[in-house]
Amino acid sequence: MGADLITFICVGPKKLTLSEARRRKVVRDVVIHRRKVLERACRDLAKTRRLSKERLQQCPDYEDVLAQFLRDECNGEEILPCLTVEEINYTLEHLVDLWNGGNVARDQSYRFWKNRRIVVAGEMSWGDEPEGYGYQLLKRAQVMGLLDALGIE
Repeated sequence: MGADLITFICVGPKKLTLSEARRRKVVRDVVIHRRKVLERACRDLAKTRRLSKERLQQCPDYEDVLAQFLRDECNGEEILPCLTVEEINYTLEHLVDLWNGGNVARDQSYRFWKNRRIVVAGEMSWGDEPEGYGYQLLKRAQVMGLLDALGIE
């Protein structure tokens, strides 16, 4: 048994540039992604509880139950129910800065390959999720749907 290197690897454009129109489109795409994930989670939760979706949504602790379901079953998507446009813009701004090399995190590096940028963020771990800035930012952006909206794989 030993430590493992846990990383987040992304491939995308050499440089991210966002006009105001593109920024608004990306934020709109993230809001649509959030809605789809929450609808899917609600449907799946209703199925596991053997209730109709409408009946489940009428429960007094619906939001808490949905957040717990997302935390347990949906790969970190517990941030989505309380996500605001300000948080999306904040994460987008930091992601663009990290991607373009303006804010290099200690746990992040990048290389160029065939007119594409490859960003790697992570660290050695004994099984826990890495706590580094780059890893956490890329993970949050992936859960929010920002990476897809920006054409980052």
